[in-house]
Amino acid sequence: MKGLLYIIIASLILVGCSAERLAMLSDGEYLEELSKVTNSKNSAMFSNGGDEKKNMVYSVWNEDQESYNISLKDYVFSNRVSEKTTGPQNYFLFPNLCNATNQIVFQYWDRDNFDIYYVDAFKDHAKTQVTRTTENEYNPSWSPDGKFVVYEQGVPPISMAEETSETYDAVVYDDELIRENKLWLKNIEKNDTKLLGRGSYPKISPDGTKVVYVSYEFDTDDNLVGCIWVMGINGAMPLQLTNRDNGYAIMPNWSPDGKSIVFQSYSEYKIDTDICTVSAQGGMVQQHTKNESEDFGPYWSTDGYIYFSSDRASDPHHYNIWRFKVPTN
Repeated sequence: MKGLLYIIIASLILVGCSAERLAMLSDGEYLEELSKVTNSKNSAMFSNGGDEKKNMVYSVWNEDQESYNISLKDYVFSNRVSEKTTGPQNYFLFPNLCNATNQIVFQYWDRDNFDIYYVDAFKDHAKTQVTRTTENEYNPSWSPDGKFVVYEQGVPPISMAEETSETYDAVVYDDELIRENKLWLKNIEKNDTKLLGRGSYPKISPDGTKVVYVSYEFDTDDNLVGCIWVMGINGAMPLQLTNRDNGYAIMPNWSPDGKSIVFQSYSEYKIDTDICTVSAQGGMVQQHTKNESEDFGPYWSTDGYIYFSSDRASDPHHYNIWRFKVPTN
């Protein structure tokens, strides 16, 4: 299990190795209305939702149970939390809430591989399985109407270095394999799928017409770099928004109006991950967080806040959900 945990953390967070970090803000960091949303004794991360301060889902790591389970807050600043999944040695990750149907889609390690499932946010814990392949599927996202799910299929979305696991076969990958990861769009009602192309971390736009995702290229030193792209919901007309000079970009998400993209970025010039934004048409990248902390997994709410996971004001690698107000021009 420890090998699998390493894969999840290393592949999704790109954890740095900085010293103890206790400050909420650092020099040069101006985050309006920065506030801590969770205060979990276990790490809380990968939040989704929180629009108008309601219905936020996220994954919680329980070290004693070696488990990631999904929690829901019906009001983001409430102390009341409902567990949507429970039990030891579970790996429920990347929850994505559809407000139209109240369904939470997520990736789940079912002892053989990762598959995509969903569960009702306000009813029982019964899971509905979306994918049933022998490969691994990750990072699901609903369309706004809840009729489609987009997801990634292939290897964990970053190359791994010499790591072994009793529960996860073939965990050592080279950079070429991740570039072959496929993006699929599944019609839930008709139970059919469409191949959109290659990439990672797909998210469907608020109007349901586009998909933002990560594609990979090599820098001048032959290091793999993630770049943000947008394409049509049918896979047509791909447009590159960031390049290798902007750093390693992953986990993109849309602004509520569909005009901007928020994502996390990492580069060789800093020791941690930060939250950045860019226009959905491309252009200048704006870096928002500058703290010596791991800031990752952003979500842009309809009331103008960016929610993100961070270990700021905490011990290193102890994560909680934070948010800040997006500046208006």
